[in-house]
Amino acid sequence: MNPKRFIIAFAVVCCWQTPVIAQTRNVRVCTPGLSPAFTYLNVAVERGYFAQEKLHVEILAARGQLCITALLAEQIAFTTNPTAFDLMVEGRLKGKVLYNAARGLAHRVIVAPEIKSYADLKGKTMAISTFGGFADKLSREILSQHGLVAMKDVMMLQIGTADLRYAALRSNKVQATLLVGNYSITALEQGYRELDYESPPYVSGPMIALDGTLARDRALVTGFVRGVMKGHLFFRQRPEQAAAILQKALRLEDPKLAAQLHKDEMRRYNAGGRLDDSYLKWLVERAREDSVAKRELDIKELFDFSIAREVEEELKRTQWTP
Repeated sequence: MNPKRFIIAFAVVCCWQTPVIAQTRNVRVCTPGLSPAFTYLNVAVERGYFAQEKLHVEILAARGQLCITALLAEQIAFTTNPTAFDLMVEGRLKGKVLYNAARGLAHRVIVAPEIKSYADLKGKTMAISTFGGFADKLSREILSQHGLVAMKDVMMLQIGTADLRYAALRSNKVQATLLVGNYSITALEQGYRELDYESPPYVSGPMIALDGTLARDRALVTGFVRGVMKGHLFFRQRPEQAAAILQKALRLEDPKLAAQLHKDEMRRYNAGGRLDDSYLKWLVERAREDSVAKRELDIKELFDFSIAREVEEELKRTQWTP
């Protein structure tokens, strides 16, 4: 893709901008769509945390592959796209996960009102986005956790995006599906049920940078992570203000929905942005099994939380509060 055309495409999908401050460095971070999971970035922009680091940060919302292409071309410095992690596992992208704001998955299993347990799903139909996609894989794993076999006990119907799956649930074309964000909250308000499950070890919204960026400009990365952590802390400690920023970032009309989405996101809040080694080993082994490349992996090849640890210690030492 022509680099100029690519930058123009990103300009179109940019979801948040602030005036360029003199003597600041421009930094782009790409997220795979608009999501409450990445609102801490908008908080850091809105509250001036990045500006304090002499960084002018643009948050770009784009399809996953665009984020990956831009990262590899170094047209962006950071991405929260989990596909980048999959490429790291395969050895096709050399980078590190620097920060993980959430632990576990945001997906909820939403079912028709008459479904009270997984056993009730036997003989029913579950909507997925596309066969082989993430929703398909996760749905099958969740069913397996509860003794059900996809396409035998529960039919899987390829429907498409979350809005279409939600519509299929409402029309009773399906009796179950995975939903996130406002779709899951709205469904629950309308009387649909949620079935609990144990979240498998998936990387969710990892903040990733290339190894080259880390080696070449650690000061920039440190300043960015410091802004991220401040935004992340504000998101937890100032819920009303954070919800207002979330509403603006996601272009929501209803402040009540924004508050509910904030509360929902707090279920997965990962203080400090780090994950313990035992969880990382479990996560890496799972990722390796799912990958086409069955190579041996060390967690140090994929994760570097040293900057996040240093920043957290610094903020505690200086008694920083949002």
